[in-house]
Amino acid sequence: MSADLMAEFKSVVAQSISSYFGTEPINWSAVTTALMIVSADTNNAVELDYGEAVHSFTQYMNGRHHGGDNGSSTASLILAANNGSAEAQITLGMMHERGINVPQDFDEALRWIQKAAEGGSANAQNQLGTKYAQGLGVAQDYALATYLFHLAAEQGHAEGQYNLGFAYSNGFGVPQNEHQAIAWWTLAAEQGLAQAQHDLGWHYVAGEVVSQDYGAALVWYRLAAAQGFLASQNNLGEMYLNGQGVPKDYEQAHMWFSLASKECDPDSLKSVEDVEKEMSPQQIERARQMALDWIRVRPSRTQ
Repeated sequence: MSADLMAEFKSVVAQSISSYFGTEPINWSAVTTALMIVSADTNNAVELDYGEAVHSFTQYMNGRHHGGDNGSSTASLILAANNGSAEAQITLGMMHERGINVPQDFDEALRWIQKAAEGGSANAQNQLGTKYAQGLGVAQDYALATYLFHLAAEQGHAEGQYNLGFAYSNGFGVPQNEHQAIAWWTLAAEQGLAQAQHDLGWHYVAGEVVSQDYGAALVWYRLAAAQGFLASQNNLGEMYLNGQGVPKDYEQAHMWFSLASKECDPDSLKSVEDVEKEMSPQQIERARQMALDWIRVRPSRTQ
């Protein structure tokens, strides 16, 4: 499936996946594995075309929702996992963790994630690192978590890079080193990870670790804000309100504060009220329309 069609496919099925798996970020690796399971050639992991992908995934999800027999699908997944498929191993781990089509078993979930991580899967290494960092089902071990994040980060895994940077920033499992943190966050941000982009923006505004650079901050905040990252939207509002790196602009400030407040963040809501005291009714109306126009063509919240 081409990159463009995969993006379209993600858009088509995102809502149904999110409703099934809950509010956590969608694991597209698991989705890909699910498509493999229902394809005609699971063992060879033949790539599906767009139409077949949508049809097959819809059937698979309907079977889950309506009590369909997924025994054969689970058996195929186990076979693929035992044959070394990291994606299948990760998906089995998720299934055992949540009790999806198999008995809930946290030890078995951990075993499959560990197997995938040991096989070199950056995704699994990052997931396992997160478990050790937070003590989720395992004894908390920052040193091991950081080691796993480093393995994932070296393979170019954006979340692994961010998590490794976070470890360096806080001295979790490694000596604290803010410059290493910035270096890893920059790699993650360049791959499009909104949290990393936001954190870089904050550091450039504050002038901490890096030289203060409002222009660089605006670049990173805008990239994260374009993905719907609320904190970056709020901070862009602050920059326009205070004229940091841009001419002071109450309408732009109002727009960004409004976007950041759409989940009723009290600070952003208060910022909207405060900036309106400096604006004419016509300016407020234009700012509101700008926010509506932005929402029509941009994604919703990502953080």
